[in-house]
Amino acid sequence: MPSLLAPADIRTHIETDLPDVAVQRIIDAEEAEIVTRFGPHTTETETFEVSQWDVSQGGLGSAAAPWGEVFPYGASTEIILGRPCQTLTTVTEWIGVVTTVLDATDYELYESRRLMRVTTGLHPRMGWGHRVTVLYAPVSDSARRVRVLIDLCRLALAHTGLKADRFGDFSTTSYDDYQTEREQILSTLRRRLFV
Repeated sequence: MPSLLAPADIRTHIETDLPDVAVQRIIDAEEAEIVTRFGPHTTETETFEVSQWDVSQGGLGSAAAPWGEVFPYGASTEIILGRPCQTLTTVTEWIGVVTTVLDATDYELYESRRLMRVTTGLHPRMGWGHRVTVLYAPVSDSARRVRVLIDLCRLALAHTGLKADRFGDFSTTSYDDYQTEREQILSTLRRRLFV
């Protein structure tokens, strides 16, 4: 996967004497953290199972079970995607050992996040099977990701691990808590449950 930024891009925002190889390592590490926490930049694959009823995770039936009740498979007609959807690629459903790649007439997408199972279509059912995998292209949030990546790189380049540095008459104080500052930057990309 190509990086969102190159060292030259970072240098337009941050002044550093580090060579490009070192700056690229910082970019790669911070970008990997973004992808790990918030999913890939271009496509997303999410799998929902009966045990994923937790509203905070946007799991299967989360809007149908806002208080965390557990229902048997097939009782939920709604899946809440983790990110707003631009384009659905495939929706695959498992019922027991039977796997079905659903037709576009078997579900409807509402509000770019709510995937509803319908009783009409090529494979009609009252609710989702016990396991559903959705492959989709999320709405692009690359501008937000680039901003966060720049901020994370700026923080990483400024962090020395020391509370304060002194060079002759010049002194500087670094961030009180690197990890807290880092989490605050990353939290700006946190997924919203409802759009």
